[in-house]
Amino acid sequence: LAARSGGAQRRSPGELAASHVLSYVLVAARETDAAERLRRRLLDETTRQFGPRHANARLNAVELARLLVQQDKNDEAIELLEKTYWDSTNDRAGARVYATALLGRGDYAKAEAILRSALDLVKSDKRNALTLELRAQLGVALFYQGRNREAVAITNDVYLASTRVFGPQHPWTNELRGKLHAMRRSTSAESTTTATSIDVPLAD
Repeated sequence: LAARSGGAQRRSPGELAASHVLSYVLVAARETDAAERLRRRLLDETTRQFGPRHANARLNAVELARLLVQQDKNDEAIELLEKTYWDSTNDRAGARVYATALLGRGDYAKAEAILRSALDLVKSDKRNALTLELRAQLGVALFYQGRNREAVAITNDVYLASTRVFGPQHPWTNELRGKLHAMRRSTSAESTTTATSIDVPLAD
């Protein structure tokens, strides 16, 4: 598989699937550059084989964007997602990646729009882990637009849900607690200019 992964020879669906798994193994081993190269080849090959609208091609676009965001290549990730046929309205995981890149670039209003679009489809599923992450990101987007009270209300709701779903000592619950405290301090001071950074990172 490794010998063929860099060539132009058409690979079977099984080999493509194996390469997909291998990319995650490389990320876990902190071989980010190798994972990115492999994911780029997968995106090129699935686009050639199946077309850019195919689910496999769109999945690889999102996964490549995720790797780019993890390396702070936010502009490249945004450009990639915007030129593909990826659709935030039916891919919450992709919306999370896209919103993270937008937040990293400081495009808070657009991040809010993407997150609200994704969340509109899951209003009855507020305790789903991915939904909670999207709502936490929405709180961040609102906070950096100066809408502190809205941000606090959403982040507090997510924090309480995380406490119930994951437990009060879960790492993400603890992270949310810290973000909520930072937002409340800033709201009490009626200022966002000195607020502690509260960016929501991508989950592992």
